[in-house]
Amino acid sequence: MVANGVTVSAQGNSLANSGDITLYASDSRNEITGLGFYNYDKVSATVTINAATIQGKDIDIQARAESNPDITVSSGGGQLDLSVDFGNIKNDLEQQSLFSGYSQSEVDTKITVASGAVIEGDNVTIKARSIARVVSEPISIALSVAIGSLKSTADVQMDGTILAAGNVDISSQSDNYLRVVAAPLFGIGGGIGGFAASVAVGLLDSTTTTNVSGNANIVAGGNVNVQASSFDYSYVGAESDAREDGKLAASVAVHIERSDTVATLSGDALIQGNVTVDASQTQGRIDGDWGTLAHAVVDRTLGVLDKYKDQYRQKAAGTAVGSCRCLTLF
Repeated sequence: MVANGVTVSAQGNSLANSGDITLYASDSRNEITGLGFYNYDKVSATVTINAATIQGKDIDIQARAESNPDITVSSGGGQLDLSVDFGNIKNDLEQQSLFSGYSQSEVDTKITVASGAVIEGDNVTIKARSIARVVSEPISIALSVAIGSLKSTADVQMDGTILAAGNVDISSQSDNYLRVVAAPLFGIGGGIGGFAASVAVGLLDSTTTTNVSGNANIVAGGNVNVQASSFDYSYVGAESDAREDGKLAASVAVHIERSDTVATLSGDALIQGNVTVDASQTQGRIDGDWGTLAHAVVDRTLGVLDKYKDQYRQKAAGTAVGSCRCLTLF
């Protein structure tokens, strides 16, 4: 935080021999709360500039937060109330009394430039970026429940004054990776007693906002870009296979996404170059998959003994329904 009345200056005799200024807040701790099949990760980064003065050449102000940085995933192109006591579910998951996996990440970045703040330099960059990763793929037999919850926020609130000889870039960006897969292991028995079931629940809630308010003033000799971008890579899949002894297979997949992306320029701007205001949202694949899948299979193959049993049952049923040879004595 840069407090009221503070001056941060790297100015020289001219703009060319002035120094660069970087304000950078980062949080990418890989600290997981919970044990066993329950994982909860929360990270945040904030930069606040109150009524202060920042003067230099290239000025770079960034906030970046990243959850689960050690998870490797490949990508390509409100509040939920289930009326469930999640405290009890958490305990059950930690004690492994359910064949379940519950993973949750909350990532928040915020940059605030207050009214009365003055940023003066050549090129000025202000960017908030949130990177959230959630992977829930529990290992189980016959019954599998996977729950993944991702919440990310990237927010830039610009109320101050920017005086730039060059370009001004003000942006926010959210990168969300959600993969939730519930699939019992088939190779070691499939469904117990001929039953297999899977439930996958994926929740993604993302807000990406860049707001240059009506209180802001921007004077730039180059271009001005105001952008908000969100990239959502998500897949929720539930698959069940009761295999050769199958009687029943059931799969349920629930996939809920809310992604708000807003870019606003409403202050006074005197720009010599081009002005771009852009808000974009992109969806793509994660590890080659995307969307929602619920798939259940009963793959029963009759062997010789099964066929003999079926023939015997049919013969017995025909005898019961057909004629009856009886001897009646009076």
